[in-house]
Amino acid sequence: MLSIMLISTAVIAQERFVATTGDDTANDCSSSGTPCLTVQHAIDQASASDEISVAAGTYRENLLITKSLTLTGSNAGVAGTGTRGTETIIQPGSTNLVSGIVVTVAASSVAINGFTISGDNDVITGASSFDALTGVYFNATAAALTGFDFQNNIVRDFPRDNTSGATNAIDGFGVIPSAGVIIQGSDMGTSGHTVRNNWFRDIDDEPNDDYADNLGFGLVLLDSAYADISDNRFTDVGGGLAVSDVPKASATDSLVVERLYMSRSKVGIIANGGSINFTADSVTIVNPVAFGVRLVKADDDDTDFYLKYSSITGAGSSIADKSDLLTNYSGFAAEKYSGAGTQTVRIDSCVISDNRNRGITFRGNVADATNVGAINFSTLEGNAYDGQAGNAYTVIVNRVSVVDMFESTFSNQSSSNTATTYDAIIGNNQGNGSNAGVVTMRSCAILSTTGAALVSASGPGLQMDASGNWWGNTAQATIEGDVSSNTDFSPWLNSGTDENASKAGFQPDLDKINVGSIATQTGASEFIQEGITDFTEADTLIIQAGTYNENPTVDRNVVFETIPTVLLDQITMNGTGIALTLNGDLSIDQGLTLTDGNIAINEGVALTLTSSASDFSEAASSLIQGTVSYQVSSLLATGGLNFLGVNFVSGNNTLSNLIISRVTGVQGTNDGVGGSSIGVTWSLTADNTPDNWIIRFSWPSVYDNGNDISDLRIWRDGGSGYAQVAGPLTATGDPRVTQDITINSFSDYTAADGTVTLPVTLSTFVATETGMGQAMLRWTTLSEVNADFFQVERSSDGVTFAEVARINAAGFSSDRRDYEYVDSELIGDEVFYRLKMVDLDGTFEYSPTIYLALSDEIALLYPNPATDYIKIPLADRLPVQLQIYDQRGRTVKNGMIADPNIDVSALASGVYYYQIAVGGAVENGKLIIR
Repeated sequence: MLSIMLISTAVIAQERFVATTGDDTANDCSSSGTPCLTVQHAIDQASASDEISVAAGTYRENLLITKSLTLTGSNAGVAGTGTRGTETIIQPGSTNLVSGIVVTVAASSVAINGFTISGDNDVITGASSFDALTGVYFNATAAALTGFDFQNNIVRDFPRDNTSGATNAIDGFGVIPSAGVIIQGSDMGTSGHTVRNNWFRDIDDEPNDDYADNLGFGLVLLDSAYADISDNRFTDVGGGLAVSDVPKASATDSLVVERLYMSRSKVGIIANGGSINFTADSVTIVNPVAFGVRLVKADDDDTDFYLKYSSITGAGSSIADKSDLLTNYSGFAAEKYSGAGTQTVRIDSCVISDNRNRGITFRGNVADATNVGAINFSTLEGNAYDGQAGNAYTVIVNRVSVVDMFESTFSNQSSSNTATTYDAIIGNNQGNGSNAGVVTMRSCAILSTTGAALVSASGPGLQMDASGNWWGNTAQATIEGDVSSNTDFSPWLNSGTDENASKAGFQPDLDKINVGSIATQTGASEFIQEGITDFTEADTLIIQAGTYNENPTVDRNVVFETIPTVLLDQITMNGTGIALTLNGDLSIDQGLTLTDGNIAINEGVALTLTSSASDFSEAASSLIQGTVSYQVSSLLATGGLNFLGVNFVSGNNTLSNLIISRVTGVQGTNDGVGGSSIGVTWSLTADNTPDNWIIRFSWPSVYDNGNDISDLRIWRDGGSGYAQVAGPLTATGDPRVTQDITINSFSDYTAADGTVTLPVTLSTFVATETGMGQAMLRWTTLSEVNADFFQVERSSDGVTFAEVARINAAGFSSDRRDYEYVDSELIGDEVFYRLKMVDLDGTFEYSPTIYLALSDEIALLYPNPATDYIKIPLADRLPVQLQIYDQRGRTVKNGMIADPNIDVSALASGVYYYQIAVGGAVENGKLIIR
C-alpha cells in the first residue's frame, strides 16, 4: 500500500535590512551584513508580514507600500518627543508640491515605527524648503483596509499650500490636503489603526501668519477612518488634528483621541462634515493662532463632540494687533452653518483660559436651531480681553443655539493674563422670533473684576435662564445692573464658596439662596416656587424686598428669611410633616391654604395678612406657630369678622384700623402659678376704643396646653399685668370656641383654667450714669406673685455675668412697686446689667439685658463713612433694632438684627440717618455711604 504524507509549510516572517551603506543589486535584503540601500527595494523584496529594519541615516525616496509589513527605524520604541538617538530619516526623492507624498500605504497591517519623515529633501532644495505635500497617506478608498500602526515617529517640514489649485480648507478638503499623516477610508471602511507617541512639527510654511483656510495639517482622518489616537505632540502645525466624516458607519461608533499636546498651531483640532462621534480626552492646546478646537458643520448629518479633562489657552495671543481677522477666534468653537443635522457638544472638566477674543463660541443655524451644547464642571477665566466691545465673550451663544452650563466658573480673573479690559462673560444673540436661543446656567460662578457686563443678550426670541448662580455678591440691584434686561437671574446663590476645590469647576454651597422679584422670569415656575422646587438643597430662601404675584406651594422643609418688605399673593402648604420657617417678616395679600404642613414663625418675626386675605383653617398637622397679624380698615358695629381665632359678633361702634395679632406655640404661652395659659395670645388694637363689643375666641385643640376647657378664665394684659376679665366659662368643639365675652378695651388676651394665676412681668428696667463713676439702676413691677428677691448681675462683655447685689421683693402685691440700686464699682468703658428674678420656690427668670456706655468714645455703629458694610458689635449679644432712613425721611432698612455685620452695599452713595435701640440705650446719628 502506498502511503502519501502531505506537508503544509506556513509562511514565516523574515527580517530584512536597509542601510545607507547597502546595495540593492541582486540583494533580497535578508542579511544584516549585506543590507539593501533603499527602503523601497526592501519593500519590493519583502513578503507579507516581513519586518524591514532601516538603519540610521537619510533616505531620499518616495515609498509605496502595497503589502502587510513592518518598517522599523533606528528609534523604534522611543516616543517621538523622547530622548532619541541618531534618526532614520525618510525624505521625498523629488520635488512635487501638487500631489507629492513621501510614503503611500495601500495595504492592511502596515506598521511604521521609529522614523523621521520629512517633507524637505535637503539635497534638492536645501534646508527649510519643501518638496512634498504629505508625509504619509494611508489610502483605503478602494478597499476595506485595517490595522495601520504609526508609532514613535517624527513628522516635520511640510507646507500649507495645496498648489494644485483645489482648496484644502477646513470646511472642504481638497484632492489631497497638505498634512503630515492622512488616514482616509471610504464607503469601503477603514479601522483598527493606531497613531501613538508621535511628534508632528513645523507643518505650515507661514507659522506666524494670521489664520486662513489653507492650512498644513499634522494628522488628518477622513471618511470612516477609525483609529486609536493617543500621546501625540503637535508644535508649529497649521492644523493639528483634522477629522471629517468619522465615523459614519454606525451611530454607536466613536472616535476617541487621548493625551494630545498641541502648541502654536493655528487650529488645534478641526472637525467638519458628515456624521462624527468624537471624544477628545486629556488634550492640552497652548497658544493657537485662531482656534483651539473648531467644529464646522454644514450638512444634514448628526455630530457629537465630547471634550473632557482638557485645557485650551491663549487663542489669538500671538496676534500683535487687534483686527477684524480676530473676530470670532475662540478657544473652542462649535459652528453649525446650515443643514438639518444636529451638532451636539459637551465640555466637561476643562480649563479654557486667556483666549483673546472668545473662550467658547456656539454658532447655530437660525433656520433649523440644531446646535446643542453643554458646559459642565469647567473653568473659563481671563478670556475676551481684546477690547472689542460687543464682540468678545467668555462664552457666546449665537443664532438659536441651545446651551446648558452647570457647576462651572466663568470669570475675568486670571493668574496669567495681565489685560485690564474685558468684554461680556456670557453673550446670547440672534434668535429668529419663533425659535429662541436658549441659554441655561445653573450652580455656576459668574464673576468679573473689570466692570464688564456679566451677561449680555440681544436679538429676538432669546431666553437667558441664569438662575441659581453666584454673581460675586448678593445685592439684587448690583446683579440686575450687570445683566441684560431679558436675563432671569432669580433665584441666585448666597455664597461663592467652592465646596470641593479639588474637583474641576464650581461646586456651590446651596444651603441658602436669594430670591428677588425684579428679574425676568423664564419657565413655568415663579421666583419663590422655583426656589422651593428647583433648589431642594437650599434650607433657606432669602427673599428680597418686593411684591411677588405668585402662590407658591411649600412641600418640603424650608426657611423663608425675608428682607422687609415682602408681599406675596398666597402660600399653599402641602406636605405631610414638613415645615415652612419664617425668619423674617412676610405679608400675604390673598391668604393661606393649609392642606398639610406647618408654618413656624420665629420669635420677633410676623406674618401679616392684608385686608383682602381670607382666613384659614388649622388642624393638628397644619398649624401656624408664631405671630400672625391681620388688619382691616373699618369694621361696622354689625360685626361679622371672624379671623385668626377672634369672632367679632357685634358692638356699639365702628372700629377703625382694627389689627388682630395672634401668637401661638411657645411664644403664645404665659406661665403662672400652678401652670400656664393655653398656647395662644391675642393682641387687639384699633384707632378707637371698642364700645361693648361681643367677641368669641377660638383655637385648635393642640394649643390647649393641658388646660381644662370646661373651666376657663379670660385674662387681659393692658400694660399693668394680667387680670382676669371673664370666667369661668367653657370652650367646645375643635377648634375650641369660647362663650361670648364683652370687651371695652383692646390689649392682650389669653385663656387659662381655674388652677392658673398669671404673673405680672417686669414693667421697666433702666440704667443711667450718675457722673461720679456710678450707675443708678431702677426697675418697676406692677404686681408680684410668689416673688422672693431680685439678684442684680453685672457683665463687662454681655456674655459672662456676676452677682453684685440682692434686693428683696414684695412677695405678693397687686400694686406698683419701684426698686433701685446704685453700682459704685464701675470699671471700663461699657457695662451690661440684668435681673435674676427668684420666686419663693426657687424658680427664676431673667430680665432683658440692658446696656450702658461709660465713655463718649464708644460707638454703637462703625465705620462711618462706610462703603459695603457697617458693624454694630453689640448685635451678637443683645437684641438690636436698627432703622436707616434717607434725607427725604424714607426708611431704607428697618428691623431687628442679630449679626454684627450689616450689608449696606445696596445703598446709593449719600447721607443717611440712623437710630439704634439696644439694651435700653438709643443712639441717633448721621451715616455717610461712599
